Amino acid sequence: MVKLSRTAENRLLYRIIEQEEALRKAEEIKYRVFDWIDAGLLVLNDKGRITTVNQRTLNWLPGHDRNEMIGTRFDVYFPEFLPFWNDRELACLRRNMVISNERGLVFGFKITELPENQGWMILFSDITEVQRLERQVKEMEKLASVGELAAGLAHEMKNPLAGIKTSLQLLLSDDLEKEFSDRLSRVILRDIDRLDFLLKDFLIFARPKAPEPEALDLARELEHVLMPLRLQYPGIAIDIEVGDEPFYFDRNQLHQILINLLVNALQALENTEDPKISIRETHGQDSRTLIIVDNGPGLAPNMLDKCFDPFVTSKAVGSGLGLAIARRLAAQNGTFIDLVNIPSGGTRAVLVQDLSFFRTQKDPQDTT
Repeated sequence: MVKLSRTAENRLLYRIIEQEEALRKAEEIKYRVFDWIDAGLLVLNDKGRITTVNQRTLNWLPGHDRNEMIGTRFDVYFPEFLPFWNDRELACLRRNMVISNERGLVFGFKITELPENQGWMILFSDITEVQRLERQVKEMEKLASVGELAAGLAHEMKNPLAGIKTSLQLLLSDDLEKEFSDRLSRVILRDIDRLDFLLKDFLIFARPKAPEPEALDLARELEHVLMPLRLQYPGIAIDIEVGDEPFYFDRNQLHQILINLLVNALQALENTEDPKISIRETHGQDSRTLIIVDNGPGLAPNMLDKCFDPFVTSKAVGSGLGLAIARRLAAQNGTFIDLVNIPSGGTRAVLVQDLSFFRTQKDPQDTT
């Protein structure tokens, strides 16, 4: 029995040694894998003390070693992560970015809770160069946009300027009859007005006034905008169904947006049998949507993807800036505009406002 017991004990001891060796090798492989990762890695316990750190992290900490860091608060070495750690339940839901002033770097990082209460992991990398390239691309996109706008503006100005030049050249002739001279003068004035209108629209688009939001009665504002339009288009039925909750928006900018959208809809209905426009709103958890629907012919297929582009229009007259201005002003008020064709016929204009956009704004009449 004693001999058998010693044999069993030796086997058990051998198995323990094997398991310890396997555990040591697994731990070694784990650290090798961690060290192969081309990103910094910190594993922390619930108190924010380091339990694991990889070689990439140590590369940002010259003069420090792994043994020294184990058991130490992570913010001793990376204080820039501390605000996110303090709010880690929220930070773990998204990718984050932080500037490390001490190192002159920008870190992109993710905080992740490990399973089975094993703590938290911070995985981070240097995205300084990526950020620089992104800024460079944005600047190039801005320059490209400016170039496109300048080309569009020059194209729109070319025709009225050509008309003014030709008219002035003819007026310099000595043998013009008065009637013809008066007609040329009217052409010049018309083209000057056209240029003035174009430049005013362009300035609104390029540098819109900062919004001054206030609590508006949406139904009342709609009626105010529609009053002259109903007189101009008496044969078109317009149905309104909106709530009485305060609608936070800049009043003048809201009017400008509505006029652009409604005039487009009314003009599209001029040759439509039984023309109708429906204006209604819906509410979501974090949004409020205003919907304007007409039963006209809808947008031309070639206009669907570019109707909000500056200087793009299907009309014989107009600057092509109306919808571009509307979308720009809407964005300043936390609202997105889109136009879509309805399969059964007609167009739907949708204005979706993010209710959190003006959440910190108070009613200007509230002085308490």
